[in-house]
Amino acid sequence: MVSKVNSQTKPRSRFRSRNKLSIKEIFMWLIIIVLFVGMLKVTTLLAKTYQENQHPDSEVYGVWQEKDVAPYAAEQLIFTQDGVVFEGGVIDTNFYFDGKYLEYQHGDTLRRFKFLNKDLTEMKMLLSSGYQPVFQMSEKFQNNIR
Repeated sequence: MVSKVNSQTKPRSRFRSRNKLSIKEIFMWLIIIVLFVGMLKVTTLLAKTYQENQHPDSEVYGVWQEKDVAPYAAEQLIFTQDGVVFEGGVIDTNFYFDGKYLEYQHGDTLRRFKFLNKDLTEMKMLLSSGYQPVFQMSEKFQNNIR
C-alpha cells in the first residue's frame, strides 16, 4: 500500500514543473500577440481606406448656409481640402465625413452634423439644446474650385 501512495505523489511533481512556461512558449505567445495587434492595425487601415473611397471628403466641399434664419444672423460654413472655414478663418484643418455624419472641432467644441438626404445637400447640427440648425449647400466646389 505504501508503494501506491508513493506512486500517486510522483505525478504531482510532474504537474508542478509543467506550470512554468518554457522560453519557446513565451516566444510563441509573443508572436501571437504581435500578429493579433498587426491584424487589428491592418483591418483598421483597410476600413478607413474603404470609407474614404466610398465617401470622399470632396462630396461636402462647398459653401453651407444656415436655413430659416435671417441672412444677417445665419452662419456660413465652407468646407475645402484645407479644412473648415468660418467667418473668414480656418477653424479646423481636418474634418471627419462618413457619408452620414460630418464632424469637426470648433475651439473646444466638437460639432457634429447629420445629413438629411442622400444628395448630401442638407445637414442638421446635432446639439444637446433644443435648437438644431439646418445647413443647406448653397455652392458646390468641384475639386476645391468654385
